[in-house]
Amino acid sequence: MHDNNVPYGTPGTQAMAANAKPGIVDTATQMNDALVKMTGLLLALEKRLAMLEKASMLRVTISSAQARAVQKAVVDRAKSLCDDNELAYEQFGAYVRGAIWRAFRAEYAVPTAYDLPEVQYASALETVRCWHSFAFMRKLRRAVR
Repeated sequence: MHDNNVPYGTPGTQAMAANAKPGIVDTATQMNDALVKMTGLLLALEKRLAMLEKASMLRVTISSAQARAVQKAVVDRAKSLCDDNELAYEQFGAYVRGAIWRAFRAEYAVPTAYDLPEVQYASALETVRCWHSFAFMRKLRRAVR
């Protein structure tokens, strides 16, 4: 509750409050206090809603077709890397695919492609298509020698 002896609001509202009846000032003060509280509640609600929307977006996972596209991208990238490094895909493809999948799981913190959040699908596909590890490929080339 607002103390009527303490000035409240802007100088213009203070002058109006000085000429107003005491009951009107108390009612206006109560309404103002209620509006301030409601504004705080609305801001907190908006923040919570944004947090829940973000959490729900991360829970929706990619479709089976999208997961198969990621798997195909891994195979295609492994074949491309084997060709670029003059390695036989039949002999070294499993090692390269394994390295790509380890990097994929580490970056996106998912056990399989099926668990990838839908909002990260495009990024994950691009990551797989661009994946390269010079150290790993050097290690494979040395194994051939």
